[in-house]
Amino acid sequence: MSIFNDDKELEKLHKEDMECHEKLSFALENDNVISYFQPISAIQNAFLETKYESLVRIRDKDGSIIAPFRFLDVAKQNRIYYKITKAVIKNTFEAISKYDIHCSINISMEDIENDRTLEMLYSKFDEFEHNHNLTIELLETEEFNDYKRVYDFCVKVRSYGIKIALDDFGSGYSNFSHVLNLPIDYIKIDSSLISNIDRDINSQLMVSTIVGLAHKLKIHTIAEFVSSKEILDVVKSLNVDFAQGYYIGKPQEIKKHIPYLID
Repeated sequence: MSIFNDDKELEKLHKEDMECHEKLSFALENDNVISYFQPISAIQNAFLETKYESLVRIRDKDGSIIAPFRFLDVAKQNRIYYKITKAVIKNTFEAISKYDIHCSINISMEDIENDRTLEMLYSKFDEFEHNHNLTIELLETEEFNDYKRVYDFCVKVRSYGIKIALDDFGSGYSNFSHVLNLPIDYIKIDSSLISNIDRDINSQLMVSTIVGLAHKLKIHTIAEFVSSKEILDVVKSLNVDFAQGYYIGKPQEIKKHIPYLID
């Protein structure tokens, strides 16, 4: 009976993956890989402009929006992940050029280890006139298998005037040596340390330590998953520089964040 149930479950997962691949292929073919943008607000210096993180979504045939956890793994399995990265670059560059805003995009080890993706990225950076308004977020939840490749990527990217952020710091693979050895400009403190920081003294101590080290190294800090005023008040009191989360603003089309700008 157990084997029968396992087979049924595998069949169900396979069917879901096939359907997801079909939706993803349709989105790629019809320019329906889109970006939602989530604000990252300065909380210590009111004169600093709000930044935005570009977050990938796909628009289905019926107009519904599909979140990335539904399709990114399928994209990797079918070796079309680089097409997602290329679409996000296009969306983000268009937003930066049109609205003169600072945006960040996520780059994974999958991207860094793919020569085709790197060639595409460097070609786009060569042509782009607003690299100073761009930040690359390295996903720190992924293990850096080839440290030299990551380091070389960071050095190359910063040569364009692009900034580097270490994302999800404080999660499973976190290593303070990354902060000491990689040329980075921002640390994004993981939600696991922020989500209950208003009630957890240990999280407060850890974030205080991260912020203290970062500031000594001239690195700015960003608190992720700021979902309430109570959390915002705590991270602000701990001298975190920026905040991101649903209390600050939800991911949505860039026009909804800055409607006062002429389309």
